[in-house]
Amino acid sequence: QAVAILAQDLVLGGRTRLVRPAAIMLEGFIAANLFLWKQMQIELFPRMLPFLLFFVIVQSVSRLCIPHGWTLASRPTVVAGSIHGVSISIIALLVSLGEVDLSWWRRVGLPLTTAYNMSDMLFYCIPKKKMLFVLHHFTIVYCHSGVCSEAAAAFFVGDAVWGQRLSALGFLSEIPVPVMNLRWYVHRAWKTSVRAHAAINMACVVSWIIFRIVLFPCLVYFELLPRQAAFRAADRLDVFITCIIGHVLIFLMSFMWLIELIRTITVSGSKSPNE
Repeated sequence: QAVAILAQDLVLGGRTRLVRPAAIMLEGFIAANLFLWKQMQIELFPRMLPFLLFFVIVQSVSRLCIPHGWTLASRPTVVAGSIHGVSISIIALLVSLGEVDLSWWRRVGLPLTTAYNMSDMLFYCIPKKKMLFVLHHFTIVYCHSGVCSEAAAAFFVGDAVWGQRLSALGFLSEIPVPVMNLRWYVHRAWKTSVRAHAAINMACVVSWIIFRIVLFPCLVYFELLPRQAAFRAADRLDVFITCIIGHVLIFLMSFMWLIELIRTITVSGSKSPNE
């Protein structure tokens, strides 16, 4: 009986040691998200609204004004998607290379991409019941909103400069999207051009591998993992884990879409993973 009591005490004590840190982490996670929500209301949403209005207008005009029979009429959301893909890729590249001030990212890049993702969910993902795209867009907005202000970036990652730079580097993954949209158009508008199809297919696969399949593991290995000790010292392991999960989720979705793209190419199909 004494042994049974001792064993019970050990089990309960072990549970307590496990539950207490988990409860503290959950409490900190909730408090951090409340702080993030306030920062988004102050910094992100006011800057996002003009871009959101722009994309809503583009999406609405594309849907209502493109004549029936035109190639774009079958997928009007590709217009806004291409505008976003080109613009955010240029901004992310300029910020990553240091060609423009880092503040461009939180003042222009992040509000622009948040607005587009919201409009795409409204005009495409939800109406078409594309729940995987909803998950993708939500993950993007949530994980990157932590650098929507200097205060938020400093709070979540400790180093505001590093956090904003990492966010911009992550959006280099948008570079293949305009190429993918061009492929969608070429395969429908130039149905008989074998060389054009082969060239755009190759460009899609290569750009997707470089800026998706290679990029995200590199960001995790070279940027995130070396800062684990800094996150731990700042008592922000919850943020570190969230960053890792976000990168892994986007990588897995990108890998799945790459397989879908290659499978489509091998059977001479024209469907793109982002439609």
